[in-house]
Amino acid sequence: MPEPFDAAAGLVVRARTDPDALARLYERHYPAVLRYCIHRLFRREAAEDVVSEVFLKVARTIGVFAGRTETDFANWLYATATNQANAVIRQSRRRRELLAAAVQQPPVRLAEAAWDDDPPDWAGLYQAMALLPRRD
Repeated sequence: MPEPFDAAAGLVVRARTDPDALARLYERHYPAVLRYCIHRLFRREAAEDVVSEVFLKVARTIGVFAGRTETDFANWLYATATNQANAVIRQSRRRRELLAAAVQQPPVRLAEAAWDDDPPDWAGLYQAMALLPRRD
């Protein structure tokens, strides 16, 4: 039977130096953090990526975490998950905005493009590309 949420006296403190204690915290909190991220992002794949990033960050920074209880840990974990999910939402929103703006722009024709210097030496470029190995 799993121990009660805060009855694991010192688990968070031990997790700073004990990988087994950190693994127990991971096992206890992963399902709930994943559900939270799925609820925020609506896509399981994106949520799984976020949760992976969250727990990687936790593993990297647990040594300087000032909390002492599992409640402190959970609060920190959800704040980190919220920040990571918000970053994904901002990035996807920005990406959609950029794609929408690109669709609105008329295509630039190469012949009409303004060159800072002389126009590129296309024949020389193609010749150099032909010298590259096939895989490149």
